[in-house]
Amino acid sequence: MMLFNNIETDRLVLKNIAIDDRNFIFSQFSDDVVNRYLFDAEPVTDMHIIEISACIYIDNQRSTRLVENLGFVLSGSMYQSFRNKEYLHNIYSLYLTRLV
Repeated sequence: MMLFNNIETDRLVLKNIAIDDRNFIFSQFSDDVVNRYLFDAEPVTDMHIIEISACIYIDNQRSTRLVENLGFVLSGSMYQSFRNKEYLHNIYSLYLTRLV
């Protein structure tokens, strides 16, 4: 299922993620250096993913509609700092066990 049109320029490729991308994604998320500098998370050790979360600023209605249309459900909220100011964000989760 394609959600968006792929965009390609001389220097950039934006594309929908496909099952064929699984090995590349795993290689990036399991790399300690990539995780340290890009994701600030522990490396992934297997591809058994049961939940995907999205943290969205509470007033960002377009992103909220998008994740809800994709099947995400509201699972919580939290404040995040940006330039020394706190902003309320909603947490949306997509539980992959429902998709199997």
